[in-house]
Amino acid sequence: MLRRAPNVLLGVALSAGLIWFGFLVTGTRVDALVGGARPGGLTPLPGSEALHTTVLVDGQPTRVSDCTLASAPAAVLARYEALAAAESRRSDAPYIKQDAPALGGGVLLWRAPDGRRRAVFVESDRLGRARYRLLESDPPRAGSRRLPGGLEAPPGVEVVMSVERPGGGGLALLRTVAPVPAAADRLIGALAREGLTADPAAVALLTGDGAVTVPLSDGRGAARGVLTVSPDGQGGARASLTLD
Repeated sequence: MLRRAPNVLLGVALSAGLIWFGFLVTGTRVDALVGGARPGGLTPLPGSEALHTTVLVDGQPTRVSDCTLASAPAAVLARYEALAAAESRRSDAPYIKQDAPALGGGVLLWRAPDGRRRAVFVESDRLGRARYRLLESDPPRAGSRRLPGGLEAPPGVEVVMSVERPGGGGLALLRTVAPVPAAADRLIGALAREGLTADPAAVALLTGDGAVTVPLSDGRGAARGVLTVSPDGQGGARASLTLD
């Protein structure tokens, strides 16, 4: 069963993929393998160069493999789509696919029969080879979706996804039925209670319903992250919070 991803889901998926890739290139790579496959679970294709690490997604350890293969990105995407289709039939849940022509590849999201969540991000590198990332995590535990660092989301704001870097910091994707100004105000207030200060110039722009990006700093004025809030097209707002 195939379901095409809406644009908002593609945005979330690609954002998460880029964040995860960012973790991999900032010193958290572990267990480097050349031409090998990670034992068990969602594995790289034969002949791939792969590097593996683990991050926390929704409070659950998520295994990430960053891979390169001398093959056409479309062929790699097709191989994993066949796996997603087969596992989706067994789990009675549709898989989601979104082509990404600008990246020379696409995104697959699905749930394995045992409940594990799987995602594949495929793109083309400068040499035309397939560069792809595999992500696999256990189902989130009840109440496990928190902001990075264990911060609590304010009332009325749902944490859609949270990713924590080893050693601290991370990313959270959020949504609320409140419009952009009210959503940003709630989030800024919650962050202030945790010692994070929003940039006053950015806060002054919270007068309309357009997207706004708010730099965050700690009590000493050091940069700590960025909060971005944008309309969801249905009267509410979605947000991303990145913390160093």
